[in-house]
Amino acid sequence: MMTSSHRVPCLSFVFWPSACPLDSTGYLIGWRKKTAICVATLATDPFVDSHSVLSGLTDTPSKHSSPRILGESSASSTTCLPELRHEGEIWLSLVYANQTLKLRGFEEKTIIVIFYDRPLMRKHRFFSLQPLLKPFHFSDLSHSPEKTKPNYLLAKKIRKFDEAYPQYALSGWGTAAEMSHVIDFINSSQELHDRVHKTAIPAKINQRNAIHQDKKHTSSKTTYYLELLFSLSSFSQQVHVRLIEIFSWPTRYRKITREEDIDLSDCRAEYVMLFNTLWLIANDIIFGSSSATFLMANSERLANWLQYYVETYTVTFVKVALKWTNSYPVGLKLNDQLGHAFCVGSNAAVDIWYIYVLKFAFLALPKTIWITGFASQLGNTFALAIASDFLTIATFHLWIIYRIVTFIFDWQLRFLGVLFNIFRGRKFNVLRGRNEPATYQLDQLILGTILFTLTSFLFPTVLAFYILMGLTRLLIVGLHAIIHTGLYLLNHFPLFVVMLRLKDPARLPAGICFLPQDYQQLTHFRLTNVPVGMTCIFADYISLWAQLTAHYSPRLLFYRFCTGKPIAPLATRPAYRRP
Repeated sequence: MMTSSHRVPCLSFVFWPSACPLDSTGYLIGWRKKTAICVATLATDPFVDSHSVLSGLTDTPSKHSSPRILGESSASSTTCLPELRHEGEIWLSLVYANQTLKLRGFEEKTIIVIFYDRPLMRKHRFFSLQPLLKPFHFSDLSHSPEKTKPNYLLAKKIRKFDEAYPQYALSGWGTAAEMSHVIDFINSSQELHDRVHKTAIPAKINQRNAIHQDKKHTSSKTTYYLELLFSLSSFSQQVHVRLIEIFSWPTRYRKITREEDIDLSDCRAEYVMLFNTLWLIANDIIFGSSSATFLMANSERLANWLQYYVETYTVTFVKVALKWTNSYPVGLKLNDQLGHAFCVGSNAAVDIWYIYVLKFAFLALPKTIWITGFASQLGNTFALAIASDFLTIATFHLWIIYRIVTFIFDWQLRFLGVLFNIFRGRKFNVLRGRNEPATYQLDQLILGTILFTLTSFLFPTVLAFYILMGLTRLLIVGLHAIIHTGLYLLNHFPLFVVMLRLKDPARLPAGICFLPQDYQQLTHFRLTNVPVGMTCIFADYISLWAQLTAHYSPRLLFYRFCTGKPIAPLATRPAYRRP
């Protein structure tokens, strides 16, 4: 019974485990947080005749407060269990009669009961107010000041509850903070239930955190040069990302096995990402083994096939295209001297690269393919990375020609703009960033007109060679985009996350939901998990697709093509970043 010296404050919510019937008789064991109580379990016979209930709670860890015996529950107002409370604590006595849950001594008060299923922490099932997985690309995007408040999502749900049930509304934002503690209590309810009923193996003693993070003494300059070195080769970047993943496994394993001073969501997120990485590497090795068998068994045949097509399209075809561009393409009259200079210079670059690089590369191509197959046993991503590097080497001379032609084309565009301003009597004001009327001397006008006319007649020749090399560059960039997209998918596809989402959504919580379930006169709700949506799981790929469409959009490519801006592949860092 309650004493008059301890007045019970307004009790509004009772979180009740669904495994315990409401008409059970026993002691209520759990936590209390102001206006809400969380019942983890009921201690029934034979516990009621001994103090084993209290002894079972002495070594139970809790993040916010220690669990205790809250009171008693019975199916009859005449049934009363002996009080086991300490001095100064409030003793609750709940009575379930006539399909109604009442507080003894306050029968006129309506209690809101929220049923929940005890999450099995051993199976990594738990409740969370925030999404377990945070997208890499979207995590740092705009956050409104309102959403940065603590427990914003839960407070929003409580406001909706107050609107639907104004008679049970609670004023103030403190309710959200109280409910967030209740969620932590619910996550610990199964462990408390097992300890009280002695059905679980005793938990391991928490070990003190003996892991000390190494201080980063590496200077930013050294880091910059290392990143620059890795960015030169796709293969080196792939080796780097694999080493980072492998060396991160012990740290992640220690983090997910620690029980002391660690956030539950972060711990489970590390668990998911660790096994997602393991699954990706395992599948990468499986696919790579198949590729390795094919490459190592057909290295000679593939070398001959690859040599033929590389020599045909990067040497022979380029020379034919340059010769065709220099000989009045589609009837367009070009400047013979300038066209001949472009043609001779480009052919010289092609010949030099072919004689001093590609010929030796072709001789070593069978062994290179065999080594690629051997490296594929470590993963198919290594074969793709080597293919990307080989494409870069095989087309390096085309990149040199493209950059030279692009520089000349961009310079001519700027020069034509300046000369055209002189021709029409205007000049560019650097301070105001606009063209303004200007007065030129006669000799300036004559010289500007002559140079403008000369440049205008030479511009079609530069434009023809620029279009040729620009189209070639677009094809090469497209091939790099396909390879890097494949690398991104193999390195960071959320395979394990998708499997968990389909098999056991409770292991990927993104929030909670209160489902109303009225049972006659009892206000009845059920607390359920809201799993992470597929949009959140694939948010990184949505972001990658947005980057690809933005970088390779026809409008942007056409603009860069027309203005002489270099066309480069999308930065490959996302494909090799640490997951």
